[in-house]
Amino acid sequence: MTIMGELASLLARGLDIVDEVLGLTESEIIAMGIPDTLAKDVVATAAPFTETNSFQDKRRQTRAAAKKHNLLTLIAVEKQAQRLKKEHQRWDLRLEALKKTGDTKRIDKEARELVKKVVKPRTPKAGVRFAQHSDGNASLTICGPSADLADIRDSIDKDQPIESVLKHWFGEEKAAQPTITLMLVTTMDNYAKACEGHEVWFQLSNGAVISSTELATRNINDYGFHVLLHPVYGPVNLHRISRFASTKQRLMAMGENPVCPWPGCSKGAHDCQVHHLEAWRNGGETSPENLTIACQYHNAVNEVDGRGFLRRRGTIYWVPPKGWYHPPGTPVAPELEGPLPAWVEEEKQLLEEEFRNA
Repeated sequence: MTIMGELASLLARGLDIVDEVLGLTESEIIAMGIPDTLAKDVVATAAPFTETNSFQDKRRQTRAAAKKHNLLTLIAVEKQAQRLKKEHQRWDLRLEALKKTGDTKRIDKEARELVKKVVKPRTPKAGVRFAQHSDGNASLTICGPSADLADIRDSIDKDQPIESVLKHWFGEEKAAQPTITLMLVTTMDNYAKACEGHEVWFQLSNGAVISSTELATRNINDYGFHVLLHPVYGPVNLHRISRFASTKQRLMAMGENPVCPWPGCSKGAHDCQVHHLEAWRNGGETSPENLTIACQYHNAVNEVDGRGFLRRRGTIYWVPPKGWYHPPGTPVAPELEGPLPAWVEEEKQLLEEEFRNA
């Protein structure tokens, strides 16, 4: 057997290693020649499995589930379990994660998802934080209303950011609130609510979120655009409010996705690129159905092996490498199976007729 074969054989005996570690200290394991970081990990992984521990029923079930996993998987699960405060939550996580099948990467991901269900994300508090760095620089972090901070960002000169901030705050040059070129993005549902006088929220193409009440108090250009979104096929059309735009298709794509639709990305559409869902080189058309917005980075990695890609199925979805459709902003999406319903095909024909007559 080769050295790598021996290593694989040893790592596969994860539970046996845990049992042998029980009762040993970290120093004793290091003295055996085991690296200090690994010694620390195996001691922490073994600790819950002592027979004097509480939750003995869960311990027995978890041991049975752990038999099929290697040492690195057991260590990965325990690291996630330690993120939880209550012991019963830790045992629930160990058992649920180790019941799953897959390699270490997949089980670690499952454990992280279980942690997210228990640990609520911290809500940032409005305010200003200052941090001094050892090199003489410092960081100033501001948390506040999205639209106001987007205005502050847009008023800063990207080429001379520090100089422009100093001029605005301490010099004679005062920063004016940026004028918004209005892009009113509405779904059919929202449009009906707005007509009834309800408060409606809009996501602007600079990444900010603003209410209809706030919008009424802002500086608005004397022209703008209204994008109407269909629940199945995305942008139906772009209607000019005052002046027709030559960049109609880009604006429609920005209206559908005011931020990059790749999961976890919040880059505003103004700083993004127009992206062909079906690549131009593969015969994809430059049409509203085939266009969306993507930031420079995600536009570049789209369809790169192992990164997934963007597709349309009503809205813009991210399709992971294994082929699951994933709507932006949601953790899990069901796999889409079979053809679209008949009523959707009818809607498609109506939309195509509207586009031909536009």
